[in-house]
Amino acid sequence: MLLCRIINELERAIVADGHCRNLAYFFCQATDLRINNSINVLRGLIYLLAHQQPRLISHIRKYMDADKSLSDANAWFALSDILGGMLGDPKLKPTYLVIDALDECMYDLPRLLKFIVGMSSTFPRVKWIVSSRNWPNIEENLEAAEKKIRLSLELNEESISSASRNGSIIITTRNRYLADRLTGRPQNIIEVGPMTQTDSITLLKNKLGSLSDMTVATNLVQALDLVPLAISQAAAYIRIRAPRSSPEKYLAEFQKGEGQKIRLLQYDGGDLRRDGGASNTIFTTWQISFDHIRSKRPSAAKLLSLMSFFDRQGIPERVLKDATRARSLNMAGDGKFGDGGGKPNDRSAIGGDTNINADDVIEECFEDDVAMLREYCLVTTNADGDEFEMHGLVQLSTRIWLKAYEQQETFKQQYIKQMAESFPPGEYQNWGKCQGLFAHVQVALDYRPDENTAERWATLLHNGGWYARTQGRYDVAEQMAAKARGVREKKLGKRDLMTLASTALFGLILKDRGRWEEAEKLFVQVMETRKTKLGADHPDTLTSMANLASTYRNQGRWEEAEKLEVQVMETSKTKLGADHPDTLTSMANLASTYRNQGRWEEAEKLEVQ
Repeated sequence: MLLCRIINELERAIVADGHCRNLAYFFCQATDLRINNSINVLRGLIYLLAHQQPRLISHIRKYMDADKSLSDANAWFALSDILGGMLGDPKLKPTYLVIDALDECMYDLPRLLKFIVGMSSTFPRVKWIVSSRNWPNIEENLEAAEKKIRLSLELNEESISSASRNGSIIITTRNRYLADRLTGRPQNIIEVGPMTQTDSITLLKNKLGSLSDMTVATNLVQALDLVPLAISQAAAYIRIRAPRSSPEKYLAEFQKGEGQKIRLLQYDGGDLRRDGGASNTIFTTWQISFDHIRSKRPSAAKLLSLMSFFDRQGIPERVLKDATRARSLNMAGDGKFGDGGGKPNDRSAIGGDTNINADDVIEECFEDDVAMLREYCLVTTNADGDEFEMHGLVQLSTRIWLKAYEQQETFKQQYIKQMAESFPPGEYQNWGKCQGLFAHVQVALDYRPDENTAERWATLLHNGGWYARTQGRYDVAEQMAAKARGVREKKLGKRDLMTLASTALFGLILKDRGRWEEAEKLFVQVMETRKTKLGADHPDTLTSMANLASTYRNQGRWEEAEKLEVQVMETSKTKLGADHPDTLTSMANLASTYRNQGRWEEAEKLEVQ
């Protein structure tokens, strides 16, 4: 809010001065893929500067005239060069650049910080205003700036009220409902929120005595989700093994994979101040709550189990409700996981009274499940209440708990099935929905499907790879498309139409990355198979021919490209009509081939059409 006010004041001042200065700004948000990475920060600033001072567009045009992409793997280098050129332009007006919430820039933040420091030192006419939580790695990078003013905002919290003359009793609990019943009034509840990063580092330092590398310490407490017990466990492990262990070595081991995380977090160093029968491990502590939830409300335990397979942030309510509905309409139960014991979950049973609306019962059941999980502080919601968040360590602990009950695979496959039904193809009209779900598709990359869910998993990864390609995220797109193709080949065969779709997608991604020869082989395979199975004039066959032609074009093989493009254009005119969008696209592709050969008149004739 502070930066919004600063921007408003600057805008008023600029208007009053007759627009003699530029103002460009960008607001980062970790949960939004469009505004949580350094590349889009640069894009946003470039756009606003070009809009306010159009002569700066020349710095963009030099890349466009050279036919260089601003959305491929080299996008950062191109965009930083464009913005650097703008800031160094001798005709640039005095400029303010504002970036809010640097700590929510999730991708390539170190490179962005280095760019900001470098530009601020090189171009004094440009003033940078940035905000961030006081993360040590950000502070250390910005400290290198030659001229800077730092404003630190600290929240001054009032101390807890002093005890009454008769004394007070302090009760700690993870159950919010129980706290409300015990105190009688909400005013008597003191909610202890998540530990801050600064406090987490202080706790680690107190446990270890000293910290030699603040960056490692920061990364370690972040990896441990800022959870005090996990930090204390890690410190005990490091301390007992010193000097052969250190925060850096612990972090390296922790990041090797889920198996290593489990091994490290199961370490119980003991505590002389606690009952000898009480475990200090974070898994045991949380699993006490899980067992209690399972005995009191099995459906809430099942909801928690499913949520443990999502990405930890932005877990969508609608996907969870769909899963709850599917489970409620199939009440057979598996006999293993909490369908017996405790108070019966009467409202979960659908049937009996024909006046009861099934959807109403499912909705009420879902809300009761969420309420219990929130009471135990295992999940939180966003401001609108339509997305949930879990600590990564709570998710990991839940999966270990499921493994003990031999239910981990059951809920993993349910997750794959539910996401495959929820995530649409990567077409433009679906981008909004894809964006909100994509992080949850990414985590599914590491989930191995069983025989029953393999095809669904392949569909999920195919659609995810399709969307990732449209967003220029080629690394993850290639991984998803390759795995989807591999599963479909194994399950359906190389000549199946679904397999061919994944092969074509994989080829497009390779083409986008400049791997022409690999892409060409795949496109030839897809084209020939589609000709045989669908016919030479089928729209899908024509698409595969156009893909192959584009590969030839990118390699400068103009005659081969032209031959295919003419064939695609003429067949499209006959099958689809001269004014069909696909026909017009084929004409534009052919015109591009003519233009690249210097055949201007032929290109112009097609482009006019």
